[in-house]
Amino acid sequence: MSDEREDKSQTPRDWRGTEILIGAPVIYGGPVGRSIQLVGGEVVGFTKAGRVNVKVIRRAYSEAYYGDKRVVHVGMDRLIVLNPDSLPPTALPTWEEAIDTSAAERDERDRRSATHTWPPEVLEDVTYGSGPNRVTYHNHRSVQPPCTVCGLGTFEGSRQECVVPA
Repeated sequence: MSDEREDKSQTPRDWRGTEILIGAPVIYGGPVGRSIQLVGGEVVGFTKAGRVNVKVIRRAYSEAYYGDKRVVHVGMDRLIVLNPDSLPPTALPTWEEAIDTSAAERDERDRRSATHTWPPEVLEDVTYGSGPNRVTYHNHRSVQPPCTVCGLGTFEGSRQECVVPA
């Protein structure tokens, strides 16, 4: 009986006892806020701490952002190893393609916002009263004037495209 325990501890296995091999397709439950989504991936290696490095292929309903991880590490007891032919092919984008698309959209937004011509920031003055009782104070708060080309103020959204008003 002790030989059986030693054998199981030396070979990485999922929660059902299936051996985990590099290149094997796996699924697991990944966190999304206070919920869980189904994540499909491929085993690419193992950590020294006994976790499995999984290259994420698809996520159930999470939106990709440019800073998302392409490879995550998951506990062996959280994985389900699949038969390589068990999942049908799909035309949906992979996780890496979704991250790359998100990064391209971010770069395009940054390129468009760079076309604005922002004048230098100025210190805001506050004026109280009117007529001879008028007093002006410097409140030492920096204010960004609007774009000199289109008049867009930063509070309206600096990611908008610079369009010359008609």
